[in-house]
Amino acid sequence: MAQTSKAIQKHYRGVACSRCWQPIPVSTVVGKLDGQLHTFALRCKACEKEGIYAVADIQYFNGEPPQRRFHLLQTI
Repeated sequence: MAQTSKAIQKHYRGVACSRCWQPIPVSTVVGKLDGQLHTFALRCKACEKEGIYAVADIQYFNGEPPQRRFHLLQTI
């Protein structure tokens, strides 16, 4: 009996950055606000700019959520 392997497609909820259009994942708390008129602020992990988004802006993105880039500060 042959087993078929199904590709597990991962997805996450987020908004598209209003500046660079990269996906920003939202927390489960924000994700549960469906159908309500709420706004929330998020900082983009790609461009590090903050924006105000509405619950209606939340959409599904395929893949894994992007990882935050850490910038090292140089001390003199």
